[in-house]
Amino acid sequence: MAAGLASRQIALTGAAMPLLRPAALAVCLALLPAAAPAFCFLGCDEESEGAEAAAAFAAALGFAAPEGVEVQHHLDGGFQDAFFQSRLAATPEGLATLGDLLGADLAALPPAEDTRGYTDADWWPEAPPVGLTGADISLPGWPYAAIRVAPDPDAPGALMVLLSGNET
Repeated sequence: MAAGLASRQIALTGAAMPLLRPAALAVCLALLPAAAPAFCFLGCDEESEGAEAAAAFAAALGFAAPEGVEVQHHLDGGFQDAFFQSRLAATPEGLATLGDLLGADLAALPPAEDTRGYTDADWWPEAPPVGLTGADISLPGWPYAAIRVAPDPDAPGALMVLLSGNET
């Protein structure tokens, strides 16, 4: 089925642009009119919250968020390349378990100056939060990935985590 969708995508766009992940592509194609013009550009960004965000996070990373980590928001998308961004709330223990799953020592992240991702009042502070740490990390299936961690100013003892990955 994905091969048929990919062929339709190329035919609709008139160019052999990098293919979207099959799930995102299926959603995009379902939204297109039957007679889309040849210059139609595909690119669907899907934002989710709650259980839907947790499922999207698991699909993007290949594992569910561990105990002590709550997926608050997840954004999947891509026009020319696929990407994801997840806003997580974590306990220190949950962050350590997430680090084990990612193969990274998240307690030893160096200070970071930028958030490296989507910022929005409901998602992540637009200005870098106090105590922001982060690094580029390695994620299977995502050649470029980064994580940012900061104390949550609204929940003492909790941590805000922004995890992102993209293909280019």
